[in-house]
Amino acid sequence: MTTKRIKTAAAVLLTREDVEACVEKIARATIARDGLMAQMDHDLTDVRARFEPQITAYGQAIDGLMRDVQTWAEDYPEQFGKTKSIDLMHGTIGFRVGMPKLKLLSGWTWARVLDVLKAELMQIFVRTKEEVDKEGIIAQRNELSPETFKKMGVKVVQDEVFFVEPKREAVAETVVSQ
Repeated sequence: MTTKRIKTAAAVLLTREDVEACVEKIARATIARDGLMAQMDHDLTDVRARFEPQITAYGQAIDGLMRDVQTWAEDYPEQFGKTKSIDLMHGTIGFRVGMPKLKLLSGWTWARVLDVLKAELMQIFVRTKEEVDKEGIIAQRNELSPETFKKMGVKVVQDEVFFVEPKREAVAETVVSQ
């Protein structure tokens, strides 16, 4: 598969007409790119639709077979001896010990656990996350003085970003007909 590269010469724009011509090229390229992306999305949707039923069927079959093997392994633990796995001709089956995790006792909630930890002076198990409320400062920027911002060690900035918004409809007909 070869890749077709589109090279653009570095143009020097001197007049408004040069900019108009350049923006027209941007609009044409944008429409062409969007058309290709739409075609690619359409083709990918077709491919997914073609393969998805088989993939789903295999997934369901695998899930059922996994349940059968797990049930057998749980019913016949003596087959494992002292190990947690068995090497078979077509694969290995076994049990893995997962990562330790906390689980609530019956009738408990995490809020209740937190209250007990605080009351029993076990704060080493309680997290406190402190962070700057950037959104709050920005929301009140008009009420804060320049001195306050300086004292805080921050400033509010708004970047100016250049943009070109192609008028697709202005050149769409000619791009489609090419």
